[in-house]
Amino acid sequence: MIHTEFKSLLFGPLRAMGEQLDGLLAPVRIRHGLTPGQLRMLMLINVPSGMTVGQHMFMAPGNTSNLCKRLESLGLLARHRDQKDERVVHVTLTAAGQAVLAEADQTIATYYEQALSAVSQADIECIQAGFDRLSQVLHILQEAQSLQEGNSHE
Repeated sequence: MIHTEFKSLLFGPLRAMGEQLDGLLAPVRIRHGLTPGQLRMLMLINVPSGMTVGQHMFMAPGNTSNLCKRLESLGLLARHRDQKDERVVHVTLTAAGQAVLAEADQTIATYYEQALSAVSQADIECIQAGFDRLSQVLHILQEAQSLQEGNSHE
């Protein structure tokens, strides 16, 4: 498979899935005045230990930083510098940010639970296996990119 085929195979469906997920959660986004990217960022950092700004999304660090600043100004996340390395910025959800995500979960449960019940366990496992394999392929591509970048510096 040549790279243009892989790109269309990968990016078309990913873009469509992103748009579909954004549409499913539009009522929550609109109610809270959030962009799709802002809501996705809240969902990405919704882990018990929080994350660092650099661990998020496929965007430039400056864009991620601006997104986090906006969410902080809305009171949805908190940012704090690492005590050992001040270059590292940790982000965690505030109670208000957690409430927005709880509302998103409730929206999915209320509106889509019946539709989701039609998805079999076998389908869920197949989807998970596909995402796992895609992650492996993307890791291989990242390694190839790193090697290429290393060779270009010689």
